[in-house]
Amino acid sequence: MKPIQIQSPEDLRKLFHQKQIEIGNMAKEIAEREWKLFEFNLFVSSLGKEKLDNATNSVKKLRKMESEGKINLEQYEELAEEF
Repeated sequence: MKPIQIQSPEDLRKLFHQKQIEIGNMAKEIAEREWKLFEFNLFVSSLGKEKLDNATNSVKKLRKMESEGKINLEQYEELAEEF
């Protein structure tokens, strides 16, 4: 890109206007990228929440089964402690 020669106040106004447009376009591009990253982050977060909810429900079911005497989690707790 060749340097712009400013020879009058009008040249300076044109240069400022051109730079304003360039900066506006860059800002729009950055905002669009940020929005896409935000949407992706929400998507990834929802996947993590779903897995966490599933794990929580599994633990609740196991505790219920233990309280009903259907299984004994003590042996698994010992294995976890050894690990």
